[in-house]
Amino acid sequence: MARLRVLVGRRLKDLRRAHGLSQETLAEKAGLSLSMVSSIERGLRFPSAEVFEGLAKAMKVETREFFDFRPRDEAGGESYRALVEVESMLKEQPPKYIRMVGRIVKELKKG
Repeated sequence: MARLRVLVGRRLKDLRRAHGLSQETLAEKAGLSLSMVSSIERGLRFPSAEVFEGLAKAMKVETREFFDFRPRDEAGGESYRALVEVESMLKEQPPKYIRMVGRIVKELKKG
């Protein structure tokens, strides 16, 4: 369980940074104490389901995002932050716009 705590903590930190949030701001938005957010990020505490839900809601991500441990270009790197921002914008759009963005990206990859 200790390894999972560390992985989840790193992932929380990456997501928080990608969203441009300080620990204090995230704690406020999620209804948590600063020490709780800090402890989770350092792998000292493992969040309950309710805490995961609060953190996800505060950052407008799915709770499964906390368990996506695939390697990133850099922890909180520019590419990752840009992807998070685009994903956040697309979540609020109708499917036809999302498909349109997908077609644009495919065209950019060709050229």
